[in-house]
Amino acid sequence: RALSTIVISHDIRPSFYTGQTGAIYLDPAGLWLTPEEQATVDTAPDYRAGFGNALRFTMPWRYVRDNQYVTRTPSSGTRTIEDIRYRIAALLVHELAHANDFFSPARVAATNPALSVLDVALSGTIPSLRLSRDSPLESQMMLQLALVSFHGVVASESQQALEPSDVAGEFPVDHASDYYGYSTTREDYAMLFEEAMMLYLFDIDRDVGVTNNPPAGAPCADYIVEWGVRNRVTDARVRERAVRVIGDALPEAQTAVEQHLMGEDPPTPMVAGVDWCTNRHLDTVAE
Repeated sequence: RALSTIVISHDIRPSFYTGQTGAIYLDPAGLWLTPEEQATVDTAPDYRAGFGNALRFTMPWRYVRDNQYVTRTPSSGTRTIEDIRYRIAALLVHELAHANDFFSPARVAATNPALSVLDVALSGTIPSLRLSRDSPLESQMMLQLALVSFHGVVASESQQALEPSDVAGEFPVDHASDYYGYSTTREDYAMLFEEAMMLYLFDIDRDVGVTNNPPAGAPCADYIVEWGVRNRVTDARVRERAVRVIGDALPEAQTAVEQHLMGEDPPTPMVAGVDWCTNRHLDTVAE
């Protein structure tokens, strides 16, 4: 419906969708299976890699099932389809959310086929803007921090002075599913869709937390959780927004997804003061 094509090229980083062409552009780093395929992939880092280094916190995330990571990401060697399946599923679900934001099923049905993709994309109000109007993210602190972490704005002295505890007191009281949702209204929309659909389609849990910000390459044990939960999308406020997004982007699934989310337990809290990796085992870490 909403998608014109999928482009895969060695130098796409990061993956993205654009309404200019109605296409998804995929970073092949998540797709290679053999060393020969890996060798064709550009090794340039994501241009956003250093954003937020001056801040004293970070907000890691992961997908797990039964407390275990659902993806395996060796730096080299051979991977199987199972190794990459859920990583790519999350990426495709996310980018398809963007596609169906610009070209919702209702818009596709009403579109004049004589118009260009760009003309259609620029006409009217897309669902993510309506979500932002009717149910906006309210934390100005998080919105301003997202400009640093995701858009490369230089952090102010007051932002650099913020501790993980400051963010842990701010993020949970708003209704974003993930920190990335504060980067743009479109990412807020796509993150809600992604987390809800990964739980619905694959019974995969998503963790998000607030930790300190050790130097790049530090071991997992150095990331100490200040706050974190599993399946934030099951929080009543976040769930309500996610169900609305499903209704816009994939209306035929809205009822089933809502029932599935309603049947899930509320978000499971992590244990503050324990490292991020240990907090993966939420059924034992608190004992």
